[in-house]
Amino acid sequence: MKTLLYTALLSSALVCGIARAQGPELRATVPFDFRVGDHLLHAGEYAVQNNQGLLNVRSHSGDGGAFRLTIPTERSQATRDGKLVFKRYNGEYHLTTLWTPGSVEGRSLMPTKHERELEARSKTIETAQV
Repeated sequence: MKTLLYTALLSSALVCGIARAQGPELRATVPFDFRVGDHLLHAGEYAVQNNQGLLNVRSHSGDGGAFRLTIPTERSQATRDGKLVFKRYNGEYHLTTLWTPGSVEGRSLMPTKHERELEARSKTIETAQV
């Protein structure tokens, strides 16, 4: 009986710890096709959430999604809304940063080999925010 009780308490503690570690879920309508790492995602509505450095991007329609490891980043001023930041190389968009609503903290995605090659060949690099 005690073993069952301890197991239940430990499970509850783990679930609560995981739930607290998740960041807020952002919802965004992305008006263009974009890449998260090596995954191509199509324009549409997405839910984006950071969970202990693992970024989860899910399509509302259920036809796409991607996971990507991130690193922490900061900015000088907090804004009320969260933001997704994309870099555009020769018409190809890549998700680069997620800004947390109401915070100076965010998460950056490390560029893939393909993205670094595009950046080296591109004459202009544009940024887009959603």
